[in-house]
Amino acid sequence: MHLLRLGLTLGCLYALWDYWLTRPNWPENQIINPLLLGIALGLTPVLLAFRALKWRACLVSLSPEITHWQALRSYLGALRLGILTPGRACEFTRGLYLPYASVQGIQGSGRVILDNWTDSVSVLVFALPGAFWLWGWKGLTLGGIVLITAAAIPLWLKLVHSLIQKGERFTGWKKRVLGFLQAFIPTGESISSRSLFVIFGYGLMAYVVEGLQFILLLRGLGESQGQSLILAGLLALVHLANSVQVTVAGIGPREGLTTWLLAKAGLSASLVLGASFFQTALVLFLPAGIGLFFKPYIFDKDSGEDLALTKFLPRR
Repeated sequence: MHLLRLGLTLGCLYALWDYWLTRPNWPENQIINPLLLGIALGLTPVLLAFRALKWRACLVSLSPEITHWQALRSYLGALRLGILTPGRACEFTRGLYLPYASVQGIQGSGRVILDNWTDSVSVLVFALPGAFWLWGWKGLTLGGIVLITAAAIPLWLKLVHSLIQKGERFTGWKKRVLGFLQAFIPTGESISSRSLFVIFGYGLMAYVVEGLQFILLLRGLGESQGQSLILAGLLALVHLANSVQVTVAGIGPREGLTTWLLAKAGLSASLVLGASFFQTALVLFLPAGIGLFFKPYIFDKDSGEDLALTKFLPRR
């Protein structure tokens, strides 16, 4: 399966590269603006700061002593392996990069679900202008229904746990699976409404920075067309479509879909493709490269912490 994903990735990259070389669509009198490109680069630390603040807010009810730096270390450390696994599954190891037992086990991994879930809700907010531009009021109405449904996080968590409790009569492996799910999926009671609003707010700010970064990359490469709100909305639709990654780190389909959608808005396809690759490098591969310098605490013998592997097993 991994070889298939790798093959799809290489195939998509070849197709995009062939498109770039054989069908250039560079605007006349294109002028690259180094200042705007530099500002876009400078937004990467700001984006990562919001990501870390959001991740810390997801964990604070489990371990209030977590610092912003520790949350950032956890996010970057797990990202390096996350981009190589289907659906970025290895991001569930974020807790291994924190020196607190309360977040190193199943419960800490479950908070990754909350982080990604609230990320999707934040992106849905910005996808509404894009849906309206593409499909009119029908798209806006459907997007609003999806947003309201996805935003009802406490209700969904409560429903899941009520279904789990109905299966308490099970024995054997079924009971162990239910026990794992009960520990893995956060309960609505363990996360206050205030915390959810804080997490959601950080998610909104992170996407504002990411959308602004992409627009600056476009402007810096010489693309002057397109309303910023519409561009941010179309980019949000790309994020949602790329939630299920069929290639390594979603490379290829993300850039292709971004190019196709923004070309419909009258933008230069070649410049959009270049900006998309540039941003992928800034928000994914650059942070993952930094994450190579961090190792999980279970391998850190000098941490002074009791990091036995039994902490990662659900309690009976």
